Amino acid sequence: MASNHISHFDPSIISGFFPRRIDWLAMEEIFRSYWSKHFFTWLNCIPVNRNGSDRTALRNALHRLADHRVIGIFPEGGLRTGEWSILNGAPMKPGLAALSMHSGVSVIPCVLIGSDRLYKPANWLRRTSIYLLIGDAVEPPKEDAHQTGTKERFALELAKAFTSMKEEAVERFGISSEDLPQSPQHRKGERT
Repeated sequence: MASNHISHFDPSIISGFFPRRIDWLAMEEIFRSYWSKHFFTWLNCIPVNRNGSDRTALRNALHRLADHRVIGIFPEGGLRTGEWSILNGAPMKPGLAALSMHSGVSVIPCVLIGSDRLYKPANWLRRTSIYLLIGDAVEPPKEDAHQTGTKERFALELAKAFTSMKEEAVERFGISSEDLPQSPQHRKGERT
């Protein structure tokens, strides 16, 4: 399962609506304190170093996929809005395509819009619209993963899934540009 990432609330929201339990890939920084390490380990999160190729996290995720578990990943590598978001065609980290191709497991793309509004405390006290689309599975290529261009073509197919799902959400729900993902700083400062 892969989704755009616009707020710290995203894993909880997606996990609440996804039909199976998700083991999230999470930045290793949240595992640094004793209590948070035990809490996120209890939630079945996998620590990942976002600064490069984390082979330990990849192996751990591959083992869990082999056990028929669901891995949750934010292929942007952190919170992203605007032109830096995969919803607008920004590049993804290579881990999503690599994980799918090495495991042979399909990717379920998700698009989440509106969770960034939860940064404004007043929005907790009133009805706030959050839109979640769970797409169709995108199968990894059957050809050899080491063949030139295979991984890049698959990454482009995944990228297209996210941008077209965003367009579908905008059309289906009548989402305005102000409803589209904004930075936490923007949301905290917006008027109610």
